[in-house]
Amino acid sequence: MGYQYPSDIVGALVLGPGCVMLFIKIRPLVMLSEHMLRQFQTRMYVVHALMFIFLADAYNVSSGLQGTATGLA
Repeated sequence: MGYQYPSDIVGALVLGPGCVMLFIKIRPLVMLSEHMLRQFQTRMYVVHALMFIFLADAYNVSSGLQGTATGLA
């Protein structure tokens, strides 16, 4: 239907910052993310392609994003 439950929104508000805290505080995760960024530094086109696919999928799933895109156009 394209509508979000309040629990989905609250969960995202908790999980998003929680994941960021994990990647900041846990040293092996920091090293892994830095390594991955170095690996893809010369191949940013792969990162851009994956981001495009993710955003296109999110656009198709959420009617809110479709309304925002229509409003901006």
